[in-house]
Amino acid sequence: MRFPCLRAGEDFFATCDHRTGDLIVKLPRHRVSGLIAAGEAQPFAPAGRTFKEWALIGRRDEVTWHALLAEARAYARHEHTV
Repeated sequence: MRFPCLRAGEDFFATCDHRTGDLIVKLPRHRVSGLIAAGEAQPFAPAGRTFKEWALIGRRDEVTWHALLAEARAYARHEHTV
């Protein structure tokens, strides 16, 4: 992605867009779709290619970011063990 990323083992689970400061998290596709449908996230589509398991969170809210980072880390750990 060319952004510094947070990892759980070998798996990336979050980053910030260095241009905007927006949080970008990796979550299950259905969760990303739900966040987008609820207006809480936008698709992450660098260079026009949408990453279906990644959500861009533009709203600056410490509680929300903390919860999403924890969720993304747990997802990365689970995905790595499956």
